[in-house]
Amino acid sequence: TIVFGFSLGGSFVWTLACQRPEMFRHYVAFAGGFWLPHPKRCAKGPVDLVHIHGERDSVVPLLGRPIGSRWYQGDVPRGLEFWRTSKACGDLSKPFEAPAGLSCRTANKCGTEAGNAVTSCRHDGGHMVNPKWVDWILSRLTGKGG
Repeated sequence: TIVFGFSLGGSFVWTLACQRPEMFRHYVAFAGGFWLPHPKRCAKGPVDLVHIHGERDSVVPLLGRPIGSRWYQGDVPRGLEFWRTSKACGDLSKPFEAPAGLSCRTANKCGTEAGNAVTSCRHDGGHMVNPKWVDWILSRLTGKGG
């Protein structure tokens, strides 16, 4: 099964993957990441995380931002580094073919548990999801995309 989330839903996907990695086979987040403070560790278990984010996202900026004086959106690159290191992955350096408008890199063969992978895709837009990307992800993860 696959869980998708956008914006705060994407942040929920990250938190769910961290706290309950056994719930879903794949975790897909659009324009969301950890809120501060970032977790120090996650529950044991494999996580296959795909993250897609716009370079010009002003709602959930890649480097995070304060929301009032109490809440802070986290730094997405720092969060991806947390995922990569906590799951014992190599660098996010393996590029692969993605739909037009997306630039993607992945780190797989993480640790000794099968099923761990961290994928980061960027686009030059803002806070949005292109439905074609959802079809592409479904196809890539299951072979049954729309």
